[in-house]
Amino acid sequence: MPRIRKRNPFVNRLRPGTYEVKGEETELISYSFFQRDIMAPLCHQDHRFNDLIKWELFFREMNGSQWLTDRGSWPKRFARGIKRYGLTLHSDQISRIGKLVKDQITSMDLILHLSRIIDWTPGAYGDTGSCFFGCRKGARGVIEDNGGMVSKLHNLADSPLSRALVVPNGKGLALFNCYTMPGFPVDLQTHATALQKIGGFRYRTRIGLSQNGKDSNLIYINSGRGVVLSDEPIPTGGLVNLSLVVRCDDCNKDMRYRTEPETHNYRPICNECAAKYYQCDWCGEEFKPDASLQPFMLGNRSYCPKCYPHHKRQCQRCGRVTNSRAIRSVSGVDFCVPCFDVFYRRCNHCNLATPLNQGINTDCGNFYCMACCTRIATIIPGYWPCGCRCGEETGNAFHF
Repeated sequence: MPRIRKRNPFVNRLRPGTYEVKGEETELISYSFFQRDIMAPLCHQDHRFNDLIKWELFFREMNGSQWLTDRGSWPKRFARGIKRYGLTLHSDQISRIGKLVKDQITSMDLILHLSRIIDWTPGAYGDTGSCFFGCRKGARGVIEDNGGMVSKLHNLADSPLSRALVVPNGKGLALFNCYTMPGFPVDLQTHATALQKIGGFRYRTRIGLSQNGKDSNLIYINSGRGVVLSDEPIPTGGLVNLSLVVRCDDCNKDMRYRTEPETHNYRPICNECAAKYYQCDWCGEEFKPDASLQPFMLGNRSYCPKCYPHHKRQCQRCGRVTNSRAIRSVSGVDFCVPCFDVFYRRCNHCNLATPLNQGINTDCGNFYCMACCTRIATIIPGYWPCGCRCGEETGNAFHF
């Protein structure tokens, strides 16, 4: 099915290519400094700071790697952040912390690569285990179809440091799902600051994001938050909907406003098309049979095109095609279970498949081949063996 690409006027303001990002545009504060020189002394001073939350999460919530954001300077954001958890510090102490942070600010020149092809080696940007390369890999194609891009930050040696996804929406461009190599003070705001200057956007707002009211369907949004670049101010307490067009890979139906699972075998598939798929009983792969793949059923089991040839067996008496689990082989000849039961039984003593006219049925309903009967009769003359082991003698059967 041909892809339908969605165009957005904001996309044209960010052309794919390579850009230089000067150090003064990315004033960075490292998390290790925040942990060692800010939080550790505060925890020693007041044990309640131990219960703040995970320090790394708090650092991310307040955009701790940036000195100045649209929510104010670093000291002001820090004071508001701890206040949300019922903690306060004297203004003099906040000022001393701010001066300490200001003195530790580092800047580094970076290279920014913008690309419409959302593909790279998983883990190259610290994103090992990202679902966009696993159970939601179909999301990358959806983002590409909607005019989205990937922002990749490299150092001057062109080694990968961080990446973030960029998608257009009605208000501007939304950035989300930033991953960074360990040890580098680069976050989503670093990408947003660079792209804001490249695209000439007036506002940069950190805000909640969703895809049609959800942040965990096919388009998974880490922490449900991102940054929106826009020409008009956006209330920070709101929620921006990406409204990406998600189309069924099979029938091209728009799935945006439907309650679909949104993924089927790593692809966006609607419920109607998903119902046409079968799961291979051998390898577990899901497949859609068509005229060229019929028949794909062997007995009561379904097999994908790869497994079908390896499990296809045919009864050499009635011609029935079935799977290998429903075949009984006798001297190299394959029989289906019904045909086998008509002509053969397995000896209860040696388990050998024996023709019915070459064995003995005992009083207890067991079946023995003539070889086992002869062998037992040689030991106990006049009696046939029986497998019930009850110790009784009845007619021509000896129970042992």
